[in-house]
Amino acid sequence: MDGPIIVEYGAADIGIAGKDVLLEQKREVIELLDLGTNGSRLAVFSLRKELPAYMITIGTGYPRIANAFFVSRGTQANVITLSGDLNNVVSFRLVDCIVDLDLQRNVDESLHELEMITYVTDRLIVNRVSYILKYPEIESVCSALSLVI
Repeated sequence: MDGPIIVEYGAADIGIAGKDVLLEQKREVIELLDLGTNGSRLAVFSLRKELPAYMITIGTGYPRIANAFFVSRGTQANVITLSGDLNNVVSFRLVDCIVDLDLQRNVDESLHELEMITYVTDRLIVNRVSYILKYPEIESVCSALSLVI
């Protein structure tokens, strides 16, 4: 998850990051190319088959994305930032649901995907200053990658 920070601050000119990380961190980098790799659904999962209409508690490693999603739905949500295996927090009834990538959660038949927030893949990113100063080299890398994907 540090890739976008490293690229933003210029320690690397170019890098690869998941769209989920880019959405969550809102780093000042340029997204050059959707690599189409490591595709995954960022979604809301719960033991229930539907979300309660009242105030809900969400566990997630993506608090910014989760907040924006529930605000857009007009749902009051208490978002708890967690990391690691989020299945347990649902099983222990610490939260009503989780917002997570489907690849990160263990296949738990008791969890239902209630709604997909977005589909995420890996992205080629570049530092804004490097893109201007090293444009020919960066475009060369980008073009070569475009031919392979």
